[in-house]
Amino acid sequence: KTTMAWMADDHVRRVWAGAWSEIEQSQFEQGIIEHGWGNWRLLEQRFIQTRSNHQIKSHAQKFRKHHPGECKLLESKHEARRIQQDWQDG
Repeated sequence: KTTMAWMADDHVRRVWAGAWSEIEQSQFEQGIIEHGWGNWRLLEQRFIQTRSNHQIKSHAQKFRKHHPGECKLLESKHEARRIQQDWQDG
C-alpha cells in the first residue's frame, strides 16, 4: 500500500505504509550504525527513501521496545564506527 507525503519543497513523493520490508529493515539498521539513534531525517534522506522521517521515528520506538538487545547492538556498532572514524581522522 502506498500513500502520498508532501515534502517541504512542495514536491510529492511516494512513501510506503504498513509493514516494513526486509530491505527497509536492513537500511534502517545500516543507517543507525552510520548515523546513530535519533537522526531520522538523515536516515530518510540517505537510507530509507520509501519512508518518512515520522515513520522511521515510530519504527525506531517500536524497535527499541520490542528488540532492546538488537537496539543496543546497533548502538554499540555506531559507537565503534564513530571511534574508528575519530582515530582515522586524527
